Amino acid sequence: MSEKQEYDTEQNEKELTEYSTSQYKEDTGIIGDQALVTGILAVVFSFCLGLLGLIFGIAAIVMGIRGKKQMPKAAKPVIGIALGVAAIGQSMFSSYILFMVFVQNHSMLGF
Repeated sequence: MSEKQEYDTEQNEKELTEYSTSQYKEDTGIIGDQALVTGILAVVFSFCLGLLGLIFGIAAIVMGIRGKKQMPKAAKPVIGIALGVAAIGQSMFSSYILFMVFVQNHSMLGF
């Protein structure tokens, strides 16, 4: 093999290595992972603790927006935003139901 062919082979291997590792560098944003985890926690807490679900839902949306700005093609921040919105809706619905039950029970007692 001539020097030119060896150089071309080494260059091709280097480009191939850079290309294969560059696809994994896109999804290294930690804030997208945080948005996803916070969104999952928000949904869980929205069923049992409405206020905590509301707080975690807002945090998931904020982190998801920041993560989406950092990594526009990543899916984790978008899922975190969707879970945050769902958790806020569920928290508000649960709080409304609890409020109506509370008002109904107290109106029966004559308060």
